[in-house]
Amino acid sequence: GLDEYDGDYTSFEKLDPGTITADMKHRLEVEAEKLKAKLENENAEAQLDSETQATEEPDEPQNEQAAIESETGEVPVLEHPSSDAEIGGQPDTAQAEIEKKEEGNT
Repeated sequence: GLDEYDGDYTSFEKLDPGTITADMKHRLEVEAEKLKAKLENENAEAQLDSETQATEEPDEPQNEQAAIESETGEVPVLEHPSSDAEIGGQPDTAQAEIEKKEEGNT
């Protein structure tokens, strides 16, 4: 009767349904902390989203191109400057005349 390995430790008695062990309490506390942290993060994100939406002005486009896009639904095509625009310090027409003279000299 004094041998401590004498008992059958392969099966355990069931706990009373009202019994709460220390391990059960610890697991409940850990899960409660996780849930609390998750809810705080979601609330912080929702508050941040509402603050950023309040600071933005969604009705007014940020630039002229966005205004055109929102009105027509098409992306505007930027046109090349007119032929009289200066390229290399000289107008296009003057540049063309210089190129013709150079071709004739060679």
